[in-house]
Amino acid sequence: MNGASVGLVLAPGMVVDANELSVRHSLVTISGDDGGNTAETLHVRLAGRMKHGLLTIRWETPRR
Repeated sequence: MNGASVGLVLAPGMVVDANELSVRHSLVTISGDDGGNTAETLHVRLAGRMKHGLLTIRWETPRR
């Protein structure tokens, strides 16, 4: 990713692993998971290089 903005909205139970993402002059924001004790349903792995970008990750609020 080079010079772009990306927003990921995940459902409760999804897990994000950004350990293999190399960032330079970028901002990565990962909000806290509010899924509580929800079982893991999907594991999202972010890998690669990001330069001059904005990545925002948040979890969708469960409907009640």
